[in-house]
Amino acid sequence: MYPKYLRVDQFEGFRNQSYSQSIMPKIVASMVTLLLGVIFVSVPRFADTALGEILGVAVTFVGLIVLFVASVILSRPLTSLAGLSGMLIGLIGVLLIFNPAIGVTIVGGLMGLLLVLQGVVEVRFGSSGVSTNVARAMVAIGVLSIIGGTVFLLFPVLSLSALTMAVGIWVVAASVVRLSYGVWVHLRCQ
Repeated sequence: MYPKYLRVDQFEGFRNQSYSQSIMPKIVASMVTLLLGVIFVSVPRFADTALGEILGVAVTFVGLIVLFVASVILSRPLTSLAGLSGMLIGLIGVLLIFNPAIGVTIVGGLMGLLLVLQGVVEVRFGSSGVSTNVARAMVAIGVLSIIGGTVFLLFPVLSLSALTMAVGIWVVAASVVRLSYGVWVHLRCQ
């Protein structure tokens, strides 16, 4: 039903219900996002450590799943190859939990490797002679990916901190825009 077909008294109820009751959860969510962005910008090492610990928990669960599958589903002893690999994966996960910097270094190195590989693929694709302008853009993007990947490979922890700060700046900007738009909509409906 469109608002132009409502009577004035019906429109007031519609407007009050749709904006005044639903504005508070949006403001709270935007404020939480803004706080998260500020944490990312001000303390990027906190987010990096959390990333390393999350990786450690995930690897530990994979180790436990491998142990469960080996011992319960496949009925293999824990000294079998599957059982030993599950224990090794679980041990690596526990080590990542207690030393998340190793996990952050691994993630940074993997991101660097993936960026280099993506850059090589883009350069090869751009060199295949698709279209002159498209080929130049693909080669330029590929070269930038290779440079960025090399920086990630050489300085994985520092690069992840810079990436965390960049994401934090983006989250802060997006939250401020979302909050200001919400306030503007709320004031327009008053």
